[in-house]
Parts: sequence; C-alpha cells; structure tokens
Amino acid sequence: MSLQTLKVTTLNTYCAEVLNTEISETEFLDRDAFESKQTQLLYTLEALQEALSNELPTHKEFMSKGFIDYLNSEDHWVIAEMLQHEIGVKIKGRAEEDESKYYKLPRLRYGLPVENEGDRVFAFLAFRNYRRRLENSGQFDTDDIVLSALGQLNTPIWRRRRAREGFDSIFIDETHLFNLNELSVFHRITRSDHLFPIIYSADVSQSLGDRGWDDETFDEAMGGSDQAGNSQPTVFKSIFRCSPEIVDLAFSVTSSGATLFTNFHDPVAAANSTFTYEEERKCALPIYRFSPTDELMYKKAFSRADDLASELGCSKAEIAIVAFGDYVFSELERFARELNKPLEVIKQRGDYEIVKRAKNSGRFILSAPDYIGGLEFSAVVLVGVDKDRVPPRPSDIVSDSLNFLSYASHQRLYVAITRARFRVEILGLATRGASALLNSAIANKLIDCSPEN
Repeated sequence: MSLQTLKVTTLNTYCAEVLNTEISETEFLDRDAFESKQTQLLYTLEALQEALSNELPTHKEFMSKGFIDYLNSEDHWVIAEMLQHEIGVKIKGRAEEDESKYYKLPRLRYGLPVENEGDRVFAFLAFRNYRRRLENSGQFDTDDIVLSALGQLNTPIWRRRRAREGFDSIFIDETHLFNLNELSVFHRITRSDHLFPIIYSADVSQSLGDRGWDDETFDEAMGGSDQAGNSQPTVFKSIFRCSPEIVDLAFSVTSSGATLFTNFHDPVAAANSTFTYEEERKCALPIYRFSPTDELMYKKAFSRADDLASELGCSKAEIAIVAFGDYVFSELERFARELNKPLEVIKQRGDYEIVKRAKNSGRFILSAPDYIGGLEFSAVVLVGVDKDRVPPRPSDIVSDSLNFLSYASHQRLYVAITRARFRVEILGLATRGASALLNSAIANKLIDCSPEN
C-alpha cells in the first residue's frame, strides 16, 4: 500500500532538476534535442571558420598532409557537420573535454579524418572556439547540462540520498540517440549502486551518423544490468507498423550499407508481419516515380498524396510528404502556399501537436527525415530521392565525408520508409536517375520502377 509514482521526463529536464537550478528558456540552445543540434551546427561552423583563419596557418606544419588537404578542399558545411559529430562523440562524449584524453583516442571509423596529434590539436582548438560562443551567448548545450549533472551525482550528498531518492526502475526510449555522456547518467540514478534495473529500446539504424558504438555496447555504457554485468536482451521479431513490402524495402536499404558499415545493425532482418486480412488489402509494392523537372515532381507529390488518401480511405493527415534536402523542403512549402494546398509542417522531431492539428483540420503533413522519427502514417511520399541528392554528393567531396554522408543517408531513408504502414511512394528527378541506396531494391524487384510511373 506504499505510495507509488511514475515520472515521465526528458533527460535535459531531469538533469536541470538534479542541478537544482532553474535554467531559463533562453539558456537552452533549444528544448527540442534536434533543434538544439541544428543550432550547435551553426556555432560549430563559425568556430571552424575562425580556426581555419587564425589557427591553421600556424599549426599546419604539425598536421598531416591528408587532413590539411581535406580542410582546404571540402565544403565548410560538411566539415562543420563532421566536427560537430567529433565534439559530441569524442571530445565531450569520451574525453570529457579533457585535451590529453582526446589526443589518445583512436579516430572514429566514419568521422573527422584526424590522423595525428597535430590534427587533434586543431580540432580541439576549433572546439574551444565553439565553447566560447556558447559562453558568450549565455547558453548551454545538452552535453553541458548532462556533464554538470554527472558531477552532482558523484558527490557524498547524492550517494547518501540515493537509496531514498533513486529510481526502482528506469525505462529509456530512443536510446540510440544518446551519446556516451547522456547514457552515463542512468546507472547513477538507480536506487542501488550495484543493481541496475534499466530497460531500454535501441534501433541503431535510426541513429543519424556513427555514434561511436563500435567499442562499447549500450549495456556497458550504462553499467551493466545485474551484479554479474549480464544483460537480458529481447529481440522483437514482429513489425506492427509496416507492411511486409515496406519491411522488405527497409531491409534492402539497411543491408545495402552493411558492407561499408561494419557496426551497422539491421533491425528488420527477422521481422514478421502481424497484419490482418483487411490491412493486407491496403498494401502494395512501393513505387519509385520519376519526373522530368523539379516543379512537376512537387506537383506529383501532392497529387499522389491526394490519390493515396482516396485509395486507402483515410484522412489527409494520414499521408506524410517527406522532403529530402533543405531546398526540396522549402520548395514544397512554397508550392503548397502558392496553390493553397491544405498543409501542416513539422519542423521539430516527433511533433504530435502538429499531427493532431492536421487531423482536426484535414490537412496533409510535410516534414523531413530528421523530424519524422517516432510518428506513424498510413502512407508516405518521399520527395527528392535520386542520385547525388540521396546521398548528397557535392563537387570534389573527399572519401571521408562521402562515407559519413552515405552512412547518415542510409539511416534517414530507413527512418522515412518505416514511418508508413501500408504504402510508400518515392519521387525523384528523371535526369538525375535512381539513388544508389535503392539499386539493390530495384534489382530485386522490391520496388516498382517501371517507366510509366
């Protein structure tokens, strides 16, 4: 008959509570984790450009020729994305912002191509520029808040209060999106310091970019799940959301990256369908359609969304239009506005309020792969999936960047495809041709790519 409570919270909010500090809205980069990462990218780009201007001339004699060539030839946005990844996974995630620890770490398999200590010195100087920008703006990123909370959870006061204020059980969703700093919190807030009743779900294929899990499993990062340090894994073999045809396409996308990414896990290899007969009647083979121009592709996106809503007998809000690339996203927004198309736009990850509003008003939903995670639709129309856009291939891109972008593209396409229950339609530009990520699916007839489409 003792009082039982259930606390539902985000890691950011919980860490702020641990610090016993009221962190104002202006001090967060953004409450939404993905939007926070986008703001971080802008700060990282500025920090990189400052380092290239001020530090590179004096440090390049200590740096490897390959890394210097990379910095001089690659697009700054691409380098900034990879530097942001290096900061989150290595400098903060593994080295805890310690310069000497960072220099000893091996490079990530699909990360910034640092080859020697001089390269790492330059990367750390760019990180300092990034950190100074946060300090000047009076803001904290997710890692700042988490690292500060970890300090509070390693004090005599918490150790004495832990048995009274810790949790009996912890359930973690979307575990694959946390870095090592963030995962380190959970085994410190259980009621016991030697038993860790933590239940977590992880779909590594949804983790956007290599998170550095090639050396440590999630279980090791969270301290083990019992005294012997053994976890008890449960592998779910049923896919409740997707039709068998969509599962096959998703499997084709993930397996097409398996030869390049040795730590790329496949969550749908052993999937079984649990659809009823009525649900199976709504299913069809995914379709790949090509248009002669971008304008016609945008028009086709809305006309196919209309047709799918009619064919499936569902509301417009059950159809999601997913844009690949910022330009395609903005052009679809403009096109919808000019033609007065009924549309709601999701611009932050898993925005259920927008989905609810779209259902109430009978509108289509427009989003991007990075925002669509965690949502479910009857059908999705993927726009701009073609050669050199998915994965993106800027001119003169070097192999390290290409590998990183290819890895992320596999995962974004996988996430977008698996949002649909019954139908997937993919639109691309005829002059560009099919995306390399779908070549395997086309060869194995897992997607209809006939000319009349």
